[in-house]
Amino acid sequence: MADQVRLQKYLAQSGVCSRRAGESLILDGRVRVNGAVVCELGVKVDPSADKVELDGKPLNLERRVLYLFFKPRSMVTTMKDTHGRLSVGDVVEKLPERVFPVGRLDFDVSGLLLLTNDGDFSESMQHPRFEIERVYLALVDSGFSSKQQKQLMKGVMLEDGKARAKEVEIITNSSSYKGYFSKIDTSASVIVKVVVQEGRNHFVKRIFEKVGSPVRQLTRIAFGDYELGDLREGELRKVSFPTSI
Repeated sequence: MADQVRLQKYLAQSGVCSRRAGESLILDGRVRVNGAVVCELGVKVDPSADKVELDGKPLNLERRVLYLFFKPRSMVTTMKDTHGRLSVGDVVEKLPERVFPVGRLDFDVSGLLLLTNDGDFSESMQHPRFEIERVYLALVDSGFSSKQQKQLMKGVMLEDGKARAKEVEIITNSSSYKGYFSKIDTSASVIVKVVVQEGRNHFVKRIFEKVGSPVRQLTRIAFGDYELGDLREGELRKVSFPTSI
C-alpha cells in the first residue's frame, strides 16, 4: 500500500489549489473519495487506490514540475483569452504536464514567470506572509531623482494601503540591461532596479506613479530564488522542483 496523504495535500498535488484552499473545498462538500462526499478535515487517502473527485471530476496526482518562462510584452497571463490575444496558454499547451502561472504579469510587462502544477508551491511564492522578493527593472524618465528613490523605500500611501520598495537602485551603467527594453532613448530615460516583497495589482507601476515618475517599460528579472539568467524572450526552461515544498 502506498503512503497515505491528507486529502487537502492530495488536492494541492493534483494542481487544483493550495492546501489551504483545499480545506475550504472539503468543508464545502465539493470533494468525494470513492464516491462518498467528505466534509471534514483530517481524512487521508491512498493515491494508488482511492478515487478522488472534485465537483464530480476525477483527480490524479501528477509529478510536480516547475518551468521558468520569459514572458514577452503583449501577452496575457491566462490560459486562454476571449479577445484573441496571445496568452500563456498558447505557449504551454504542448507541454507534457498541465501547468499554470504562479501569479501574473500585466499585459505590457515582460520578464520571469513561473509555471507549475503544484498549488502549495504557487501559494508559497505569492502569499504576503512569506515576503518573497520580486526584482524588476523599470524604465523611467531621466529626471528620476535620489529624492524619489528614498520616497519609494520609505513608503507611499496607495488607495489599498501603504506600500514600499525594499531596495531601489538607479542603474548608472545600463549597457547590460538594455536588452530587456525596446526602443530606449538613453538621453531621456534611466533604468531603475527595484526589489519588492508583495504582488498587489500593478504594484510597481503604482508606487512609481505616486512619486511622480511613471514607468515606461517594466521587466521582472527575478522571483524568489529564480532568475531570468540567459533565458531569451519567449523561451521556456524546465528546472528542478524544490524539495522543501
